[in-house]
Amino acid sequence: MSLQNLRNYGYFVEILSANPSTRIVSLVSSVYVTDYDPEACCEDVLRVSPADSIFDENNCCVGCSNHAGMPNEYKMGCVECPLCGDWTKPRAMRIRESRATFKILEDGSAIYWGDSMHGSPMKSEHMISEIETTLANMKLF
Repeated sequence: MSLQNLRNYGYFVEILSANPSTRIVSLVSSVYVTDYDPEACCEDVLRVSPADSIFDENNCCVGCSNHAGMPNEYKMGCVECPLCGDWTKPRAMRIRESRATFKILEDGSAIYWGDSMHGSPMKSEHMISEIETTLANMKLF
């Protein structure tokens, strides 16, 4: 199991640092919001299975719809697509990042250790639970 599997839920997680002596892992989790429905008051987020191709049958990225091999130039409101690395169309996606630390216990399980001093706190209990499970299965230390 790897952090790539968390993309099924829309969590793009990256380990920033891992300290074997303290068994503390610092990470950032990014959620890419692709649409917002004001009537239903809900957001659509980019979810991707690691087993799937990031390009569709027309050779366009499934995340940002950009055609492979035809890079976009940066414009205000663009973000870097987490799948292909190209710039999105302006305001096509929004990034919501949260940073946190997790402690890997001696038995290999992982627990949420707290919010990082930099960035937004991690508020989603589902995100925390899935990251704890994934870190425990990765056997980092």
